[in-house]
Amino acid sequence: MDLKVAVLDSGIDHTHESLSKLVDRSLGKNFTSEGNDNDTMDYHGHGTHVSGTIASYNRIDGVMKRATLIPVKVMNQDGNGTYYQAQQGIYHSISVGADVINMSMGGEHYSEAYEDAVDFAMESNVMIVAASGIGEAKFSIIRPVSLRLWQWERLTLEATGHTSRTMEERWMLWRRE
Repeated sequence: MDLKVAVLDSGIDHTHESLSKLVDRSLGKNFTSEGNDNDTMDYHGHGTHVSGTIASYNRIDGVMKRATLIPVKVMNQDGNGTYYQAQQGIYHSISVGADVINMSMGGEHYSEAYEDAVDFAMESNVMIVAASGIGEAKFSIIRPVSLRLWQWERLTLEATGHTSRTMEERWMLWRRE
């Protein structure tokens, strides 16, 4: 049995040569205002990139060679979305039996309803893999629940690069906010 990974992002290019056999469009859903509910095609590229990192085959190898990728489109072709869309994506992912929900997104405000959706996922034994902070946003879409993610022993990821702060610097900034 393959692990079911819901990718909450800008969709997934289900025609990509290294992803097409892994994407289950029947489980996916579009929560943006672009296209119909079944249009989970990625017109931005971020969701496809993230999906390829999670699982892929052929010319590009992801972390896993086998998995079922569930495209849950919560960001539009400009890479923008709302907390409500993310919240609905989380509930949808749980309803279709996702084992893991991946969210590589950021935001600037706190949402109790979004936090409740994350809590419900964790209480439903769905692993959350989330970015601990995206860009220079004062609050990440995940940051309000980061402490709870650690408390529940879920996985948060932090990418660093030449323009990024170190994990320690981010932690200190967050603690002061």
